[in-house]
Amino acid sequence: MSRRHYAEGEEVLVGGTGFGRHPMRATVAQRWEGVGLVMVIPEGRSKPVPRPPSRIRPAVKDAPKTGALVRQPTTKAELRAVPRARKPWRSSRYLRFVRSQPCCFCGHPAPSQAHHQPERGHGTTGGKCTDSQTAPLCAAHHERWHSTGALGAMSHEETLRYILTHAFRTLQRYVETGGGRRSA
Repeated sequence: MSRRHYAEGEEVLVGGTGFGRHPMRATVAQRWEGVGLVMVIPEGRSKPVPRPPSRIRPAVKDAPKTGALVRQPTTKAELRAVPRARKPWRSSRYLRFVRSQPCCFCGHPAPSQAHHQPERGHGTTGGKCTDSQTAPLCAAHHERWHSTGALGAMSHEETLRYILTHAFRTLQRYVETGGGRRSA
């Protein structure tokens, strides 16, 4: 069976621990393909939570079969050819938490700088990505990233994977500590 890739902003049904017996509606916040998780924001909640793709399924069935009756669009919003991009998740409290962590590359003690990992296809050219994709970097490594696009002896792609993995681990620590309220 092939793995389904969910698009950011897609409505899905999520089952599993913490969501009760019945699947819950959620929105895909982002995909963590290298880690094998999908970040979803459950309906009625504001924080994204990680879930394995096996616990996620599409919220609606695929497009109707050819010849099926389809309701005609009646409003301007329904006539839009391209849906408007969802606004990226922003949280000043989460960014404070990221800055309170040691550098993910060298371990230099806090305060760190919150490095926003560049994102492809978020709908805004040159825009800052969602706050959930931030990793703590000391000033020296943050400057090195922006000047060379890499850290240490790693290539650009290896550095992207490394930072995304640490951004995910930082987000996990934030969720596990109740939003940074308890010390780890």
